[in-house]
Parts: sequence; C-alpha cells; structure tokens
Amino acid sequence: MTILPAFNVYDIRRKCDSPPLCYNFGNLDKLMARADVRKELGVGDRSWTSCNMLVHTFMLGDWTTNLAAKVENLVKSNLDILVYSGEKDWVCNWRGGEA
Repeated sequence: MTILPAFNVYDIRRKCDSPPLCYNFGNLDKLMARADVRKELGVGDRSWTSCNMLVHTFMLGDWTTNLAAKVENLVKSNLDILVYSGEKDWVCNWRGGEA
C-alpha cells in the first residue's frame, strides 16, 4: 500500500506532483545508471534506486535515535562537515537540525 502525501514533504509550499516522492527522479536515475559515473563514485556495478523501501523500513527505528554524541565526535575530528536542512522541508526541517 502506497501512502500519497497531501503536500510535498520536501517543500511544503508545493503540491506533490509525482507521488510518492513528489519529484521525478528520472534524470538522476539515468545519471546513476552510467558506468563512468558509478566508476567515479567507486560503487562498481551496484544498482541505484531513488528510494529503496527495504532500506527505508530498516532505518525507521533510527528516526528517534539521539546521535548528539556521534556528531560531537565528528566535529572534534576536524573533518569538514555539511549539515543540510531545508527551510520548507517537512522531513528534514531546520528546526529539528538546529535542535
């Protein structure tokens, strides 16, 4: 059973034009199918899918896991870190990232 969002969960100002992910990822799928791109990324012959529901299901338990200690260790490691949260994103909202 697929649940269709009433709005775009990645930009709440927009409607969901291509359920269930709200966007057409066809161009990304074509890019990731290219052997030269997979070679550059070092992923070999692994296949690409925009949203793997099995992986998604296994990760559901992590949504409420507090990773503050691990993030603190990363910050202390002097690695370059990018934290990206969308201003109008329902799923990865900046308020949650800020907290």
